Amino acid sequence: MKTKAYETYTLQEFDKEVPYKIGDSVEVIFVSQTGLGDNEPNWLTVVRKNVGKSEIGLEFEFGPKCVKAVKPAK
Repeated sequence: MKTKAYETYTLQEFDKEVPYKIGDSVEVIFVSQTGLGDNEPNWLTVVRKNVGKSEIGLEFEFGPKCVKAVKPAK
Protein backbone atom coordinates (compact mmCIF):
# COMPACT_ATOMS: atom_id res chain seq x y z
CA MET A 1 0.00 0.00 0.00
CA LYS A 2 1.31 3.43 -0.95
CA THR A 3 0.82 6.33 1.45
CA LYS A 4 1.39 10.08 1.58
CA ALA A 5 2.47 11.53 4.92
CA TYR A 6 1.49 14.97 6.16
CA GLU A 7 2.52 16.68 9.40
CA THR A 8 -0.03 15.00 11.68
CA TYR A 9 -1.67 12.30 9.53
CA THR A 10 -1.07 9.88 6.66
CA LEU A 11 -3.37 9.14 3.72
CA GLN A 12 -3.51 6.10 1.46
CA GLU A 13 -2.49 6.76 -2.15
CA PHE A 14 -4.10 5.07 -5.14
CA ASP A 15 -2.75 4.34 -8.63
CA LYS A 16 -4.93 6.83 -10.50
CA GLU A 17 -6.08 10.38 -9.92
CA VAL A 18 -9.86 10.80 -9.57
CA PRO A 19 -11.12 14.15 -10.93
CA TYR A 20 -13.10 16.38 -8.56
CA LYS A 21 -14.28 19.99 -8.30
CA ILE A 22 -14.57 22.47 -5.45
CA GLY A 23 -17.80 21.69 -3.59
CA ASP A 24 -17.63 17.93 -4.29
CA SER A 25 -17.21 15.39 -1.50
CA VAL A 26 -14.13 13.18 -1.74
CA GLU A 27 -13.43 9.96 0.12
CA VAL A 28 -9.94 9.64 1.58
CA ILE A 29 -8.47 6.87 3.73
CA PHE A 30 -6.63 7.93 6.89
CA VAL A 31 -3.93 5.35 7.66
CA SER A 32 -3.52 4.21 11.28
CA GLN A 33 -0.39 5.92 12.67
CA THR A 34 0.47 2.97 14.92
CA GLY A 35 -0.30 0.23 12.42
CA LEU A 36 -2.42 -1.45 15.10
CA GLY A 37 -5.84 -0.05 14.24
CA ASP A 38 -7.94 -0.06 11.12
CA ASN A 39 -7.47 2.50 8.40
CA GLU A 40 -10.35 4.97 8.53
CA PRO A 41 -12.28 6.21 5.48
CA ASN A 42 -13.69 9.73 5.70
CA TRP A 43 -15.59 12.07 3.37
CA LEU A 44 -14.26 15.61 3.02
CA THR A 45 -15.95 18.53 1.26
CA VAL A 46 -13.48 20.16 -1.15
CA VAL A 47 -13.03 23.82 -0.17
CA ARG A 48 -10.03 24.59 -2.42
CA LYS A 49 -7.59 22.64 -4.57
CA ASN A 50 -6.31 19.61 -2.61
CA VAL A 51 -7.95 20.76 0.66
CA GLY A 52 -11.09 19.28 2.16
CA LYS A 53 -13.14 20.02 5.26
CA SER A 54 -14.45 17.28 7.55
CA GLU A 55 -17.92 17.15 9.08
CA ILE A 56 -16.53 18.69 12.29
CA GLY A 57 -14.89 21.60 10.43
CA LEU A 58 -11.25 20.48 10.34
CA GLU A 59 -9.33 21.03 7.10
CA PHE A 60 -7.07 18.37 5.63
CA GLU A 61 -4.69 18.59 2.68
CA PHE A 62 -4.73 15.65 0.28
CA GLY A 63 -2.73 14.74 -2.80
CA PRO A 64 -4.32 14.13 -6.20
CA LYS A 65 -3.86 10.35 -5.86
CA CYS A 66 -5.29 10.23 -2.30
CA VAL A 67 -8.91 10.40 -3.48
CA LYS A 68 -10.69 7.04 -3.51
CA ALA A 69 -14.12 8.23 -4.66
CA VAL A 70 -16.08 11.41 -5.44
CA LYS A 71 -19.67 12.46 -4.79
CA PRO A 72 -20.46 15.43 -7.04
CA ALA A 73 -21.90 18.56 -5.41
CA LYS A 74 -25.64 18.92 -5.81
